[in-house]
Amino acid sequence: MPFSSHREELNTYCKHITALPEKDTIHTLSQDGLQHLLIHCNSFDRYIAPSNPFLKEFLEYICSPEFDRENIFSLFECLVIFLEKNN
Repeated sequence: MPFSSHREELNTYCKHITALPEKDTIHTLSQDGLQHLLIHCNSFDRYIAPSNPFLKEFLEYICSPEFDRENIFSLFECLVIFLEKNN
């Protein structure tokens, strides 16, 4: 499945971060970053192959109920790897 087919999961995760009673800088940055991903989801299909093992890991973080710093950093680490593998 292409990256853009996971738009709903991204949207749900972003809503959860928005609803957190206490947010620090990483939460705000991740919320902004995920909003960008949602807007440009179709463009990321060119960079993230459905067979990429980090897509599965990324989706596990997105579907997780955990919103701590470690989980958010791991989520963005997957994105960096997606882009690095395509350069």
